Amino acid sequence: MADLSEEGKAIVQEELKGYLATLRTLKSSRLGGPSGIVVPPYSVMQRAQSNNWTLSPSEQREPGPLSAVEGEVDDSGKLLEFLNSQNIQSK
Repeated sequence: MADLSEEGKAIVQEELKGYLATLRTLKSSRLGGPSGIVVPPYSVMQRAQSNNWTLSPSEQREPGPLSAVEGEVDDSGKLLEFLNSQNIQSK
């Protein structure tokens, strides 16, 4: 970007906005990352009484991102409630 003209920078910034919009629409039907590990956001961990959840594999389809983005309502309490509902009690 440092080598681009101001006009070139504006073009690249607009292209990046389009890519970001596309990336924000990508959703998974499985809870956690590729390995299945769930790492809750910091805001959820601050509300949790425990930092260890044993979760069963999930087909949960949660609409939209689970973190507040640009003026959205913080739904970390809702996410914590969901994680607690999926917690498998160890014997």
